[in-house]
Amino acid sequence: MISVKKLAFTAFAAAYFGLGGISGQNAAAKEPSSTKPDITIEELVRSHGEFRCCDKLAVNQTDVRQIVPQNEEKGIQDMRKLVSSSPLEEAWVYLPKDELWVEIGKESRPNGICIEQESRFFQLTTVLDVEFMHDLPSAGYDEIIVYHFHPDSNFKSIENAAKRLKKRHRSSVFSKQMYEEKLERLKEKLIAKSLVPSGPDISNMIMNSTILNKINPKGEVAYKICSCYGVAEFYLTEKGKAHFNQVFSLEKERDFLVKDRTEINIISCNAKLRLFGFAGFNKGYTESAAKELAGLMSSEYIRITFTPYDAIGQSK
Repeated sequence: MISVKKLAFTAFAAAYFGLGGISGQNAAAKEPSSTKPDITIEELVRSHGEFRCCDKLAVNQTDVRQIVPQNEEKGIQDMRKLVSSSPLEEAWVYLPKDELWVEIGKESRPNGICIEQESRFFQLTTVLDVEFMHDLPSAGYDEIIVYHFHPDSNFKSIENAAKRLKKRHRSSVFSKQMYEEKLERLKEKLIAKSLVPSGPDISNMIMNSTILNKINPKGEVAYKICSCYGVAEFYLTEKGKAHFNQVFSLEKERDFLVKDRTEINIISCNAKLRLFGFAGFNKGYTESAAKELAGLMSSEYIRITFTPYDAIGQSK
């Protein structure tokens, strides 16, 4: 049964954007108004190219942006399905004011796997449309949530690679035992990694949150990741906002990216080191261990939390 709220979303999409893809290049440009917001969300989306309205979140590898009018809870439900079914990541901005999801993932690709080196295992990459993100304040959005998900299909990739390696050394009992132990360590680390932001995730959050805070000092920016067990949220603390706002100038963006990339990487690497040094997963996954891990990865500049799905009203 379709709820009244769902019908309202559908009507909103049809009336607000029109059904199907529309090229932003063909839309007539309008002069910014003297009042806020400068442009509507429809004009903003059109100005960034083709788009189409959809009824659920999905991985999209075309150049046509997907727009999904639905609330945050339904979007999380969609991502939970993608976590177990998609080999690739995807990203969106969620706009609570309009209960609207806008795709910002420009491409997704797997990097491959190397079981011989524990520091390198299956990692997924998604490129974000940051230009679109930075334009959102001009459309009157003070609250922006950047979402992506971490697929669990990489568990199988590691397991299959380990099985192939063990077959090559089946004559050696020592080798078989060694690879079994390595597999367990990798799986533990991979579970931990899938639950919290990676170093690049943190770097991306710091840079884009700082830019958006400069554009709109009253705005709020948060990043969230859906995994197989729950939702991780990470954002700049007030001290982090003040620090990066002080060292960053919109007029000297290139200088900021060059000068402070080192500091951002140090913050990200420190969080990543705390992740790999965390021993709580040696006894298997627990919700309390995931929360503790998120707390350990936090710092005076960044805050990371982990919330299990059942704690946000999502049934298993």
